[in-house]
Amino acid sequence: MREAYGEVGLLTGRGTLQSGRESRMVSLLAERRRHAAEVTRRKTVESKTYTVEEAVAFYTALGAAVRRHVPDTIKTREEVVRAIQDAMAAIGGRSSLTPDEAGPE
Repeated sequence: MREAYGEVGLLTGRGTLQSGRESRMVSLLAERRRHAAEVTRRKTVESKTYTVEEAVAFYTALGAAVRRHVPDTIKTREEVVRAIQDAMAAIGGRSSLTPDEAGPE
């Protein structure tokens, strides 16, 4: 009986150690997942950031679009604003802006 109780105690001790290892492993995996999510979020933010060259190109093209459309006396104010917005959308790589994206006139 003493030998059996000794083995039970030994197995219980091993089980406790194994449980601690499993908890540590789960904790490390959760930490790894949070780190990977943060890296992904940071890379996403970085990919949406303009470089200086892209910003210069955008504003140069925007200026050209404004100069091209503002002196046009045939178009109404709304048509001129819409033409500039469409040019901005094309510069930005989209086909056109929705009214919500267009902002105040």
